[in-house]
Amino acid sequence: MKKRSVFNKKLLITYDEMAMLLQTTRTQWSMFQIRQRSLPDKSMDRLVALVILSNSISVDSSSKKEEVLKQEATKKKLLEVDLKEVLYKQKKFERKLNQSKEKYEAAMNTLDFVEVVQTQKENDYFEAGALGIIKTNAIRTLKTHSLLKLTQLEIKLASLQLEKELIEKAIE
Repeated sequence: MKKRSVFNKKLLITYDEMAMLLQTTRTQWSMFQIRQRSLPDKSMDRLVALVILSNSISVDSSSKKEEVLKQEATKKKLLEVDLKEVLYKQKKFERKLNQSKEKYEAAMNTLDFVEVVQTQKENDYFEAGALGIIKTNAIRTLKTHSLLKLTQLEIKLASLQLEKELIEKAIE
Protein backbone atom coordinates (compact mmCIF):
# COMPACT_ATOMS: atom_id res chain seq x y z
CA MET A 1 0.00 0.00 0.00
CA LYS A 2 1.22 3.43 -0.85
CA LYS A 3 1.89 5.93 1.90
CA ARG A 4 0.01 9.18 1.85
CA SER A 5 2.25 12.18 1.37
CA VAL A 6 1.08 14.91 3.72
CA PHE A 7 3.79 17.55 3.41
CA ASN A 8 4.99 19.20 0.21
CA LYS A 9 8.60 19.04 1.37
CA LYS A 10 10.33 15.94 2.64
CA LEU A 11 10.79 16.11 6.40
CA LEU A 12 12.73 13.83 8.72
CA ILE A 13 9.97 13.14 11.21
CA THR A 14 9.45 9.60 12.47
CA TYR A 15 6.05 8.02 12.96
CA ASP A 16 6.49 8.26 16.72
CA GLU A 17 7.40 11.95 16.58
CA MET A 18 4.50 12.74 14.29
CA ALA A 19 2.11 10.87 16.56
CA MET A 20 3.40 12.94 19.50
CA LEU A 21 2.89 16.19 17.56
CA LEU A 22 -0.66 15.18 16.65
CA GLN A 23 -1.35 13.81 20.15
CA THR A 24 -2.46 10.48 18.76
CA THR A 25 -1.04 6.98 18.71
CA ARG A 26 1.62 5.75 16.35
CA THR A 27 -0.78 3.09 15.07
CA GLN A 28 -3.44 5.65 14.19
CA TRP A 29 -0.89 7.76 12.34
CA SER A 30 0.48 4.69 10.49
CA MET A 31 -2.97 3.59 9.43
CA PHE A 32 -3.79 7.13 8.32
CA GLN A 33 -0.61 7.13 6.21
CA ILE A 34 -1.67 3.96 4.35
CA ARG A 35 -5.28 5.17 4.02
CA GLN A 36 -6.89 2.57 6.22
CA ARG A 37 -8.12 4.90 8.91
CA SER A 38 -8.80 8.56 9.53
CA LEU A 39 -7.40 10.59 12.37
CA PRO A 40 -9.45 11.89 15.29
CA ASP A 41 -10.76 15.42 14.72
CA LYS A 42 -8.32 17.14 17.12
CA SER A 43 -5.40 15.31 15.53
CA MET A 44 -6.64 16.23 12.07
CA ASP A 45 -6.83 19.89 13.10
CA ARG A 46 -3.25 19.73 14.37
CA LEU A 47 -2.17 18.04 11.13
CA VAL A 48 -3.76 20.80 9.05
CA ALA A 49 -1.97 23.41 11.15
CA LEU A 50 1.34 21.57 10.69
CA VAL A 51 0.84 21.34 6.93
CA ILE A 52 0.13 25.07 6.74
CA LEU A 53 3.24 25.79 8.81
CA SER A 54 5.36 23.48 6.66
CA ASN A 55 4.21 25.26 3.50
CA SER A 56 5.32 28.56 4.97
CA ILE A 57 8.90 27.36 5.56
CA SER A 58 11.26 29.99 4.25
CA VAL A 59 13.97 28.90 1.86
CA ASP A 60 16.44 31.34 3.41
CA SER A 61 15.68 30.97 7.08
CA SER A 62 18.31 32.26 9.49
CA SER A 63 18.69 28.90 11.22
CA LYS A 64 19.41 27.27 7.85
CA LYS A 65 21.98 29.91 6.97
CA GLU A 66 23.64 29.57 10.36
CA GLU A 67 23.78 25.78 10.08
CA VAL A 68 25.15 25.94 6.55
CA LEU A 69 27.86 28.39 7.67
CA LYS A 70 28.82 26.08 10.54
CA GLN A 71 28.95 23.09 8.20
CA GLU A 72 31.02 25.01 5.64
CA ALA A 73 33.54 26.00 8.33
CA THR A 74 33.72 22.44 9.63
CA LYS A 75 34.02 21.08 6.11
CA LYS A 76 36.91 23.43 5.35
CA LYS A 77 38.77 22.51 8.54
CA LEU A 78 38.33 18.78 7.98
CA LEU A 79 39.30 19.04 4.32
CA GLU A 80 42.45 20.94 5.30
CA VAL A 81 43.29 18.09 7.70
CA ASP A 82 42.64 15.60 4.89
CA LEU A 83 44.87 17.63 2.59
CA LYS A 84 47.72 17.52 5.10
CA GLU A 85 47.31 13.75 5.40
CA VAL A 86 47.31 13.34 1.63
CA LEU A 87 50.42 15.52 1.30
CA TYR A 88 52.14 13.43 3.97
CA LYS A 89 51.18 10.18 2.22
CA GLN A 90 52.28 11.63 -1.10
CA LYS A 91 55.74 12.49 0.26
CA LYS A 92 55.97 9.06 1.88
CA PHE A 93 55.12 7.26 -1.37
CA GLU A 94 57.48 9.49 -3.39
CA ARG A 95 60.28 8.57 -1.00
CA LYS A 96 59.30 4.90 -1.13
CA LEU A 97 59.14 4.97 -4.95
CA ASN A 98 62.54 6.63 -5.24
CA GLN A 99 64.09 4.13 -2.82
CA SER A 100 62.55 1.21 -4.69
CA LYS A 101 63.77 2.56 -8.04
CA GLU A 102 67.29 2.96 -6.62
CA LYS A 103 67.28 -0.57 -5.19
CA TYR A 104 65.91 -1.98 -8.45
CA GLU A 105 68.67 -0.24 -10.44
CA ALA A 106 71.32 -1.36 -7.95
CA ALA A 107 70.10 -4.97 -8.18
CA MET A 108 70.16 -4.85 -11.99
CA ASN A 109 73.70 -3.39 -11.89
CA THR A 110 74.74 -6.12 -9.42
CA LEU A 111 73.44 -8.84 -11.75
CA ASP A 112 75.40 -7.30 -14.63
CA PHE A 113 78.49 -7.12 -12.40
CA VAL A 114 78.18 -10.79 -11.40
CA GLU A 115 77.75 -11.82 -15.04
CA VAL A 116 80.82 -9.85 -16.10
CA VAL A 117 82.91 -11.32 -13.29
CA GLN A 118 81.74 -14.86 -14.07
CA THR A 119 82.63 -14.52 -17.76
CA GLN A 120 86.22 -13.48 -17.07
CA LYS A 121 88.87 -16.03 -18.02
CA GLU A 122 90.48 -15.55 -14.66
CA ASN A 123 87.35 -16.80 -12.92
CA ASP A 124 89.37 -18.82 -10.42
CA TYR A 125 90.51 -15.59 -8.83
CA PHE A 126 86.95 -14.88 -7.54
CA GLU A 127 85.11 -17.27 -5.30
CA ALA A 128 82.12 -18.78 -7.11
CA GLY A 129 80.16 -19.21 -3.86
CA ALA A 130 80.39 -15.52 -3.02
CA LEU A 131 79.24 -14.59 -6.53
CA GLY A 132 76.30 -16.99 -6.16
CA ILE A 133 75.27 -15.36 -2.88
CA ILE A 134 75.59 -11.89 -4.40
CA LYS A 135 73.47 -12.96 -7.38
CA THR A 136 70.83 -14.54 -5.11
CA ASN A 137 70.61 -11.37 -3.02
CA ALA A 138 70.26 -9.25 -6.17
CA ILE A 139 67.46 -11.48 -7.48
CA ARG A 140 65.69 -11.32 -4.10
CA THR A 141 65.94 -7.52 -4.21
CA LEU A 142 64.53 -7.52 -7.75
CA LYS A 143 61.56 -9.56 -6.57
CA THR A 144 60.98 -7.22 -3.64
CA HIS A 145 61.27 -4.10 -5.79
CA SER A 146 59.83 -5.54 -9.01
CA LEU A 147 58.43 -3.58 -11.91
CA LEU A 148 54.95 -4.47 -10.66
CA LYS A 149 55.69 -2.96 -7.24
CA LEU A 150 57.16 0.15 -8.88
CA THR A 151 54.08 0.52 -11.08
CA GLN A 152 51.78 0.05 -8.08
CA LEU A 153 53.64 2.78 -6.22
CA GLU A 154 53.38 5.09 -9.25
CA ILE A 155 49.63 4.42 -9.47
CA LYS A 156 49.21 5.11 -5.75
CA LEU A 157 51.19 8.32 -6.12
CA ALA A 158 49.04 9.41 -9.08
CA SER A 159 45.83 8.67 -7.16
CA LEU A 160 47.11 10.70 -4.20
CA GLN A 161 47.91 13.57 -6.58
CA LEU A 162 44.36 13.41 -7.95
CA GLU A 163 42.93 13.26 -4.42
CA LYS A 164 45.03 16.30 -3.47
CA GLU A 165 43.70 18.26 -6.45
CA LEU A 166 40.09 17.34 -5.65
CA ILE A 167 40.47 18.34 -2.00
CA GLU A 168 42.07 21.65 -2.97
CA LYS A 169 39.18 22.28 -5.36
CA ALA A 170 36.64 21.45 -2.63
CA ILE A 171 38.35 23.82 -0.18
CA GLU A 172 38.08 26.78 -2.59
